[in-house]
Amino acid sequence: MKKGVGVCNAKVILMGEHSVVYGHMAIALPFKGAQIKVIITSGNDEFTSQLYSGSIANMPDESSHIQQLIFYLRKKLNQNEKLSIQVTSNILPSRGMGSSAAIANALIRAFFEYHELPLDDEILFHFSMYAEKIAHGTPSGIDSLATASQYPIIFKKNQPPEYIRMNLPGYLIVGDCGIEGSTLEAVRDVRNLVEFADGKQHIDQLALLSHQFIEVMTKSDIYRCGYLMNQAQYHLEKLTVSHSSIDRMIQLAMDSGALGTKLTGGGRGGCVISLVDDLSTAEVIIKKWEETMSSSVWLMKLDEEM
Repeated sequence: MKKGVGVCNAKVILMGEHSVVYGHMAIALPFKGAQIKVIITSGNDEFTSQLYSGSIANMPDESSHIQQLIFYLRKKLNQNEKLSIQVTSNILPSRGMGSSAAIANALIRAFFEYHELPLDDEILFHFSMYAEKIAHGTPSGIDSLATASQYPIIFKKNQPPEYIRMNLPGYLIVGDCGIEGSTLEAVRDVRNLVEFADGKQHIDQLALLSHQFIEVMTKSDIYRCGYLMNQAQYHLEKLTVSHSSIDRMIQLAMDSGALGTKLTGGGRGGCVISLVDDLSTAEVIIKKWEETMSSSVWLMKLDEEM
């Protein structure tokens, strides 16, 4: 049976959230501990996922970016065969993990494979950003790039992305704090602090920490990386973008032997990332997060090939 398959990772921001808004760099990691898979076969134009199952024509408003992407792919590629699209995912939406970009990239890959068409990074990014603009208005592009990448990305506004290798041992844990993030609200409040209070000094420190993180990351210094993550969290707290649930998860992780733990993404909810140097410590933190916070938790081994 003819079939097209597309797989994409989630993404997390390692360092640089909020400072990236002011022209500094952010470091985005394709997080392979959470993935989305799209399978396309011949069918009756039905779409199946955890959030919606039914006809493509009747997809709900919250899935309009995917519906419109399907229509756009058909129009641009002149492919109008009726399809069956099946989506499986363990990437939570509205948690800063790039779920909308991940499903778009996976769908594009599956669509091109099904129709036996060549696909390069530029074409993938074009179609992915079409969907992201519908979903988010003015996306930065970091989610489209990171969820399709195999390597960490240094991202800076109005500059081409730089792909780097992460020669870092250990594990990265991502935990959902149970509350949807409020990125727009957080960005607005940070801007007020930058313009009318002491926010700029914290933005500048976050930018400096990102540069230092890249330097020690490429030298495999996991302990210094953890320290820099903790310092970044301090400045994010001063910018008022943390949350009591995030703070609780951070404390649990640090008390259990984590090297560094911080929020990832816009804050005010969403996810927490924790860096550890061995699997046993990771398992202790995962158990505490799951038992104490009822968190959804994902684990990724940071290998030398990334």
